[in-house]
Amino acid sequence: MLPDIGCAELERRIELRIERPAPERLLRKSLRRASANPAGFDALPETGRAMRPFLPTALGRKIHNRTARAKTEPAPGTLRRVTGFNV
Repeated sequence: MLPDIGCAELERRIELRIERPAPERLLRKSLRRASANPAGFDALPETGRAMRPFLPTALGRKIHNRTARAKTEPAPGTLRRVTGFNV
């Protein structure tokens, strides 16, 4: 909580000294809001994947495809090894 407050204050002071172009200000403000909100943060990779065709090739290659989520439980009847013991 305290680092967030300090970071916000530092950002505010820097913004007062540096006048950024309007598109960059909008981008920075959007990223700050999205990263503070879990639902917004989860949407960022999907947005990047949707925009990949419009990005330069070098940048588009850095955006990974969606990966399959790991299963939470092993299949029934599967042995699991936990610290050297069969469970």
